[in-house]
Amino acid sequence: MIALSQSDLRSLFPKGSPALLGDIAERAPLVLGPIGVLDKPERLAHFLAQASAETGGLSRVVESLRYSARRIVEVFGPGVHSARIGAAEARRLAGDEYALGERVYGLGNPKKASELGNVERGDGFAFRGRGYIQITGRYNYARFGDIIGKPLENDPDRASDLETALEIAAAYWSARGINAACDAADIVRVTKLVNGGRQGLRHREREFARLAPLIGAIADRQIDMARSETADIIAAATGTPGDYSAVIAELQQKLDAAFPEARSAPANDNGHAKAPERA
Repeated sequence: MIALSQSDLRSLFPKGSPALLGDIAERAPLVLGPIGVLDKPERLAHFLAQASAETGGLSRVVESLRYSARRIVEVFGPGVHSARIGAAEARRLAGDEYALGERVYGLGNPKKASELGNVERGDGFAFRGRGYIQITGRYNYARFGDIIGKPLENDPDRASDLETALEIAAAYWSARGINAACDAADIVRVTKLVNGGRQGLRHREREFARLAPLIGAIADRQIDMARSETADIIAAATGTPGDYSAVIAELQQKLDAAFPEARSAPANDNGHAKAPERA
């Protein structure tokens, strides 16, 4: 299992929030470990690349809708999003988070509101994106709240608590079977499973390309350290110092052969139905 220290994460995300980086460093083994994200460097790189794209480089866990008019058209304009907001309307919505949330996710966009389960005035803003994966809509808040055992539909702000945000991300990742897309090296599929489309795909590709070799190097370093520590234990037990790398490699091969599921088992699938697409 790959472990990332807060120092590792600061080097990977220099503009990240210290609170978020500390949360991931401390709780990832408990939350992401059981779903297999930490089993392979590529899976962890995909997870962090997607989380980075969704959270501004791990700097926030609540979607900011305080957009300029130009940005509104870029993100929610015709041909980009179902809201199809044009330049004139964007100028009226600029800087008004509540109004933009209602127009994009709420009753101002009936098709999207129906997909997200937003049925009341205010739902679009109340159930805007939160967490490392930025779940959106009443449906997803209720669904993933049920999975993690927290009443997110009644208390949507709780989804931005660090105690909860990583749990939601893990539940979402597992429910949608995203590890399989990671193992297939299909970042387009990973992105669609996370975001519902191809929004920000180039940025996500760049983040993955940046993170993959760095996380791979961290994983290799940890393997080397573990082998060195094991060699020291063998030397101490036998009273014979030396290079035991060949012995350790042979032992690892035997363990892999005896317990193949521990090496390559896919992430657990919780059996829940597929969540609706986001955008």
